Amino acid sequence: MVAQVPTLATDTSGAVSPAEDCESKVVVAQTGISVSDNLLEQLPPDGGFLAWVQCGSSFSLYFISWGLVSTFGQFQSYYEITFPDYTPSQISWIGSIEAFFLIGLGVVAGPIYDYGYMKSLVRVGCFLCFLGMILMSFSTKYWHFILSQGVVLGIGSGCVFIPSIAVLPSYFSKNRALAMGIGASGSAIGGIVFPIMFYQLQPQIGFAWTTRIMGLIMLLFSIPPITGMRVLTPPKTVRRIFDTSALTEIPFLVSCVFFLLLFMGSYIPPFYIQSYGRQTITGNLSHYLLPFINFGSLVGKIIPPYFADRFGSFNVQTICVLLCGILSFTWITVYNTPALVTFSFFYGFFSGAMTSLCANVQVALAPNFGVLGVRLGMGFLPMAAGLLIGAPIAGSIHSDGFIPLKALTGALLIAALLVLVCLRVMVYGWSLRTKC
Repeated sequence: MVAQVPTLATDTSGAVSPAEDCESKVVVAQTGISVSDNLLEQLPPDGGFLAWVQCGSSFSLYFISWGLVSTFGQFQSYYEITFPDYTPSQISWIGSIEAFFLIGLGVVAGPIYDYGYMKSLVRVGCFLCFLGMILMSFSTKYWHFILSQGVVLGIGSGCVFIPSIAVLPSYFSKNRALAMGIGASGSAIGGIVFPIMFYQLQPQIGFAWTTRIMGLIMLLFSIPPITGMRVLTPPKTVRRIFDTSALTEIPFLVSCVFFLLLFMGSYIPPFYIQSYGRQTITGNLSHYLLPFINFGSLVGKIIPPYFADRFGSFNVQTICVLLCGILSFTWITVYNTPALVTFSFFYGFFSGAMTSLCANVQVALAPNFGVLGVRLGMGFLPMAAGLLIGAPIAGSIHSDGFIPLKALTGALLIAALLVLVCLRVMVYGWSLRTKC
């Protein structure tokens, strides 16, 4: 969710222009909480040792939270072999619950952050992430993994999610996009490192010690945020959890449908690409398909947002969703190693871009600056719901082969595209030249 944030300026009349208001709202889009009034009043230091410590801390929190969620496809493939009595749909609930808590808990964690408990969120979240990995190492039954990986690890990730995106913007001005990009890259780096680590270590030292080593690495990455993370400008007000007026606005409701469909479909390939590669192609490269997706996502979180600043987030988002939908249908014809590697990288590229641009879409729909924080929080709910049910639904039709699963992915993304186009027309009209 990286976006270029221009420096705010005031016109000669002293009033804030619509363009300036939009720029102000982008700041809130990056934080997800109501810290923007402080940002407008205080000039960020825009660098310095302490500021870059926050950047490294944000990277670490992304690494241990989103990085592990992005790794679940590797666990999915392993669990399908370890627990043959359970269907792929049942196994995918482990990762879906984890991802649901990661995003869904942000609705509650935001106000807790506003109350000044950032350090508590980070400490509790990092401890639960480590505890979840240790409990996983002792797990032997399906319900053990539901609790340890799905619930404990998911709640821990949800606790650190808001601090990972909320602290940085107040430390940077012209370098904010770079700092946010470096921080967010922790999720993709974790999604590259953890699957490779699991594949290399598990056959040699077993599942238990592999997860313990992964947990120790997560504990190591927890040190910078626990010891060095600081809130520069505490929020003046506590964000509301719910804004009932949003339910009367058709564009907001349409956007919720878009987020639901998008997150239902976009995380199906990362969950099942390892299983598909294991059953389709030979050689060790089949075990690196998930890292290829996450590497593509790393690149996709940087390049498309750069163009979104120039051509409009809606326009770039529409292109990315369209290409993801097309790629998902072409996945049906992919059966060899070169094609599968190519699909993995480009799907990761465009899916990473389209999910990172969701906050910018929410910015455009907020009626005024004061409700943007709560609208962003409310937008987490359909995203979390999509993550919760998408992969299990895909797994339920996996018994008939991978083609129905691939077709479902494409259908959900094309449906999300149609909803997004309707939303764009409702807000900006039919003109293709409109920057939006």
